[in-house]
Amino acid sequence: AVVEAEAAPARARLGFAHNRSNRSGKLRIGYLLPYTRQEAFTMLHRGVVEQHDRDRFEVFGYSIAPSDGSAFDLSYRACFDRFTDIAVQAPEAAAQAIYRDGVDVLLDPNGHVRDNLQAIVALRPAAVHAQIFGASTTTGSAYVRSEEHTSELQSLAYLVCRLLLEK
Repeated sequence: AVVEAEAAPARARLGFAHNRSNRSGKLRIGYLLPYTRQEAFTMLHRGVVEQHDRDRFEVFGYSIAPSDGSAFDLSYRACFDRFTDIAVQAPEAAAQAIYRDGVDVLLDPNGHVRDNLQAIVALRPAAVHAQIFGASTTTGSAYVRSEEHTSELQSLAYLVCRLLLEK
């Protein structure tokens, strides 16, 4: 709640408007990543990203940690359709990059842990935001947050999360 309150002035200044009707094509899914080095999460997650149906989804990765240059790190980053290193960017600049990419659903596996991404998430650069992989209980936020509280967007987020987690 504190992060949300602190982000309110910046959110108003940025004025992100989420209107998917002005473009066609694949649903754009973005992942906020705390790191891309070889660890249990990235090893599991790489398989999830590789299983996305690329005829229906375009998959974006955003990392706050620079690459360590290892073979695993480079191969993990390469499994995304587009990957952006946001390590040196302020939260507002990172949110603007996500918004410019037209991400529809932003997924955050990190929650409130060291090097968390809540300052970016609170700016709401995507129409739908979801906490995934069990970290949602650390944020105090709902599992799915949508700027527009329509059942259509909430259903979309639910279905996207089910597709991601069932693969």
